[in-house]
Amino acid sequence: MTDQLRNVPVVLPTGAPARRRRGLFPHYQWATWLYWVCLVVTGFSMLRAARQDALLTPEGLGIGVLLAGLVTLLLTAIVRRLDLFEDEPGPLLLAAYAWGFVAAPTIVVVANDHLISALERVGLASWSAALAGPTDEELIKVLGVVLVLYAGRAHVTRPLNGLVYGAMVGLGFEVSENISYIVQGAITDPSSDAVGALQVGLSRVLIGFGAHVMFSAIAGFGVAYALTAFRISVPRRVAVALGAYLLAWALHFAWNAPEIFFPSSEAGAFASVFLKYVVLILAFVLVFRYARSIDHRWFEAVLAD
Repeated sequence: MTDQLRNVPVVLPTGAPARRRRGLFPHYQWATWLYWVCLVVTGFSMLRAARQDALLTPEGLGIGVLLAGLVTLLLTAIVRRLDLFEDEPGPLLLAAYAWGFVAAPTIVVVANDHLISALERVGLASWSAALAGPTDEELIKVLGVVLVLYAGRAHVTRPLNGLVYGAMVGLGFEVSENISYIVQGAITDPSSDAVGALQVGLSRVLIGFGAHVMFSAIAGFGVAYALTAFRISVPRRVAVALGAYLLAWALHFAWNAPEIFFPSSEAGAFASVFLKYVVLILAFVLVFRYARSIDHRWFEAVLAD
């Protein structure tokens, strides 16, 4: 092995066919059981909520599901093109999406209520969305990333894998959250369920498009780095994982935070959202480029060996 290859923190899966034959979600893996228990329990809760929504506003629910489907198709196509070296297994991508769509928002609803109430009691009502959202949402989403990465451990060999699976968890969460807001918009609109659903739906899709995808992708990169960078010391791997999670938390906090730097006007609100979105995209691109650089360094080292 050359010195150049030793400087690459991960080993790509060129010679591990036996390891991959172990398949996805093996029954002996603890993460498999925890994933499915959480998904089934939260799935029943989500089905009951969906049934109530269908009875209250079938138009609103239908529009929400339609928009969610379109966003899912578009962003899935983009996410699947992030990895140049291999195609992630479809079932594992679907598992990540399912956690974000079903388990995470169902748990978050309960956690948010308690955390927001606690923040209001200590006089932080105006900052409750900025503090509660990143705290419980990012934690529960990254838990899903951890479960998916462990349950599909044979297919997780690079930090970029974690970025991709994290993005899919975030995508599931984003479209699920959009559906809930769209349904509420339909119910509260005084003139028409369809009008209310479309207004809320289009605003949710256009403002912050892919935000949760990028939040979770950044955190997912950190988790996979800690799991796969075997040539890096454990303290540094943990530091990278923690730093990536805190970056995702900080970006989410900034996105939800009340505006204090721009004037209280439509122009000020637009400038604030635009600036936050640009910063989020730049942060995601930097993390993505670093993950890709690890792959390219390995490939160049192998060619030079």
